[in-house]
Amino acid sequence: MFGINMMRKGDVWPECHAKNIMFITMVLEYIWRSVSDEYKSKMLEADQLSNEEIENSIIDKFNVHENGPISEWLNMTSLFTSGCPHKINKGNFSGCSMCNYFKEDLESLVLINLLKERDPVRYGNVIKYSFDLLRGKKKMPNLFEYVNGHDSLSPDELPDPVFQQIFLKEQLFSSKPYRLILETRANNVSAARIRECKKKSAKTIEIAFGVEVYDDWIRNHWLNKDIGNRDIINAIRTIKECGCISRGNLLIGIPGLNEKQSLLILKKSVDWLLDLQIDRITVSPLNNKENTLQNFIYNHFEQTEESKNRAVIGSMEDGNPSVFFLFDAIYMLMENQKLLDIIVFAPINFIKYFDMKLKYHKFKGLKDICSYISNAMIEFDKTRDSAILERVKEQLCNEAQYQAYKKENERLPGLDGVYDTLRWTGKMLSKSIWGNRWKEKTEVLDEELNHLNTKFTER
Repeated sequence: MFGINMMRKGDVWPECHAKNIMFITMVLEYIWRSVSDEYKSKMLEADQLSNEEIENSIIDKFNVHENGPISEWLNMTSLFTSGCPHKINKGNFSGCSMCNYFKEDLESLVLINLLKERDPVRYGNVIKYSFDLLRGKKKMPNLFEYVNGHDSLSPDELPDPVFQQIFLKEQLFSSKPYRLILETRANNVSAARIRECKKKSAKTIEIAFGVEVYDDWIRNHWLNKDIGNRDIINAIRTIKECGCISRGNLLIGIPGLNEKQSLLILKKSVDWLLDLQIDRITVSPLNNKENTLQNFIYNHFEQTEESKNRAVIGSMEDGNPSVFFLFDAIYMLMENQKLLDIIVFAPINFIKYFDMKLKYHKFKGLKDICSYISNAMIEFDKTRDSAILERVKEQLCNEAQYQAYKKENERLPGLDGVYDTLRWTGKMLSKSIWGNRWKEKTEVLDEELNHLNTKFTER
């Protein structure tokens, strides 16, 4: 279980549950329990099939599989792999608390994992087939090529023979693209794999990995990332030593914290990554997706006076952070001119976010404001002209809704209240999940919270 794997010698978060599961993992395993049960049931059924039948069944599904988004300078190709081992956890789904990968097509996920276990060669053939089908065989590359599984440098997701078959045996394209972009988890950044891949597949390689927040405790005991600060520091150093580009992904909005706390944590997270001399930073708004922590908060927290006063992300509006919070976050970051060429907006999550917000806001005033911010963000992303954000800020300051939002935000606790906010959210989660046993489960979180960074405490 992740509660065991979390603890590594030398990491800063405590060995308080080395023999037990962390509170957040228990929460997520509860949220994902029906998916875990279905996965195991389908695995038993699929176990009756031959390897050839499994391979053919997977390939048949590719006929309706769509390619990723394409722009004039970027192609995105999603490899069909066994998925993120951290999320699947051998059938006991949990993983990162804001992620809901793999819920859509569980049958295919079962088949590809079974094939990998039984016949790695066939597994590699299927992945290569998925690339050839989606991107084409030996096609002319675009300037940037995003080729990705989920944890592309993971020896679990792509064992050595499979990694060689996909990236090293022959060139993916008719010539090397200017840049190949891969995603991985920071603890799987491998100098050997990066160097081999760069030599064979691209002129330069950009390695993206999830950071989410700068704080070890929140990243691991709340977001369930299982990635330490040391992993991130080592990843950036290794990527630089290989002559490649590092990119860290950050969350805009932390489920279960309020927006004031989330904004301050985002600022500190960006500053921390800049101090580490990371090359690029992707920012992504938290989305209210099924089977995530924020979605559970949205569906199960009662709208009491206290919950309204706490205003934690997930419990308000449509379960997504407010559009005013999102704009304030981008405006705050872009006040630092150095970030204009460093910050990248995660396209898929921004599109999903604004799509949900525009559906949520029924009244013309807020709907128009949301649309105005969305259009301005698109324009700013194209031009990186700070004047666009300045115009939006000036306009918002004249809007009564924004003024009310800022006034409400002022009364919320900041970083010194994170301990109290997390404890309240944890207590509400425990009551929603375990009923009369909520105190027993909250004690697990209380023990972990004893090791929360002291700057977050208010005791």
